[in-house]
Amino acid sequence: MPAIIALLLCTLAPLEPQLYDDLGDPDRSPHLITGSPYTFGEATVDAQESARTVAFDPQAVVLRYEELDASAEYALRVTYATERDGPRTQRLTCEGVELHGPRELPRGSSEVLDLPVPGSAVQDRVLELSFERVAGPNAVVSEVWLLSDESIKERHLAAHGDLRGNLTALVLDGLPPHRCTDDYLTAL
Repeated sequence: MPAIIALLLCTLAPLEPQLYDDLGDPDRSPHLITGSPYTFGEATVDAQESARTVAFDPQAVVLRYEELDASAEYALRVTYATERDGPRTQRLTCEGVELHGPRELPRGSSEVLDLPVPGSAVQDRVLELSFERVAGPNAVVSEVWLLSDESIKERHLAAHGDLRGNLTALVLDGLPPHRCTDDYLTAL
C-alpha cells in the first residue's frame, strides 16, 4: 500500500460522528422532537438491532439540532429499515429543502444513506430534519449521524517506514493517541 494512502486511511479511520441518535432508544435520541420508538422483529427485518429500532410517526419523524457552528460544513448518515410486508416511501427535508426525494425503503432489510446538508440550512445555528411519509402506514427512521468538518480538524502525524514497505504512524494531536501500523491498515 503506498505510504500516502496508508497515512490517509490511518488518519481518517478513527473519526467519530459529531452527533448520533439511535431513534428507537429514547435514552439515545436526544434530538428527536416528533416520533415514538418501535422495534421491528428479527423475522420481519434482517438487520442489526440498531437498524431494527426506529422512531415512527403517522406523518413525519422530526429531529432538531441546536447551537451548531454556522461556518461548518455538515453531512448526514441515515439508516432506514422497514418490514418485508410493510412498503414505505418517504422523503427527507431540511428547512424546506429536499435532501432526498420520495424513496422506497428497503423491504425486510436496512440501508445507509450519506447526504450533504446545504450550508444555508444551518445559518441560524439550528437544523431541523423532517422524515416525511409519502406512502405507507407511517414514516420511520433508525439512526442519524450528523457529521461536521469540525470533527475532521488538521492532524499531525509522525510516520516512518522501512525498506520492506512497513509503515508505522502515530497521531500526535486531534484524536486520542493511537498507533497505526500495517496490521491495523490490513484490518480496514
